[in-house]
Amino acid sequence: MNRMSRIAIGTGVFLLLAAGWTGNASAYRTAEVPEGGTVTGTIRMTGRVPPSKEYDLSRYPNGRYCEKPTDGKGIRYFDEVTALPDATLRDVVIYIKDVPEGKPFDFKGTDVTARDCDFLVQGGPSQFVGVVAKGAELRIVNEDADPDDPAAAAGVLHRPEAVAIKGDAVSPLFSEELSIKGQTVVKTVESADPDGVIRLKCGVHEFMQAYFLPVENPYYAIVGPDGTYTIKDIPPGRYTIFAWHPILGRVETEVDVIGAETTGLDFLFAR
Repeated sequence: MNRMSRIAIGTGVFLLLAAGWTGNASAYRTAEVPEGGTVTGTIRMTGRVPPSKEYDLSRYPNGRYCEKPTDGKGIRYFDEVTALPDATLRDVVIYIKDVPEGKPFDFKGTDVTARDCDFLVQGGPSQFVGVVAKGAELRIVNEDADPDDPAAAAGVLHRPEAVAIKGDAVSPLFSEELSIKGQTVVKTVESADPDGVIRLKCGVHEFMQAYFLPVENPYYAIVGPDGTYTIKDIPPGRYTIFAWHPILGRVETEVDVIGAETTGLDFLFAR
């Protein structure tokens, strides 16, 4: 049975970098969910879409190599917000907080690929937004090599730098060099607070950026190109659920999940 959709509306805010957090251990437990509910909906935004950020590649190492996926005019563009023609929004994580137990949380870690001077996240529907979990690995592999540059023929140098962000606080996590094609940096996420985020940026090519929401249970979805999400097998109950975009901020509301029913819940980011 489907329940009528409703809309959660919020005003977007920028997330600021500033000192870290310790995070709390998750008490999530695996349990049977014989009549789990489903929450599904569409993500949209109103207001002006921020313009693409422009980077002059002549200022960066291996500029000609990094120019390959661009228009060939020496400029690299980075879209922090991608709104589709029907005003739907991608690159959003939907997360249900504080679910004490439910379906297995078999999180395999987070994979990031440095390819064509870009960070591609988790091979999923979003290129620069993903999730991480405490105790799981964050793996970053370099797939870039420039055969036209003898100094970079074995690999284009990238320097993944990660910080943990919560409110006005930031804490450096790591800064590592990836200088060989096929080389991988592997880090274990030691602490992860779903009220904060992790930002990854290349210290050599600043247009390489990715953001991650820490999660403590499997009830999340990463919104892809169609602007929709679905979360299934949720134990019946009342929960806090939010939509998070690394630039637009969060839209949070409450949702009542009914056993064996589908609840429609749309989110609207208002600028």
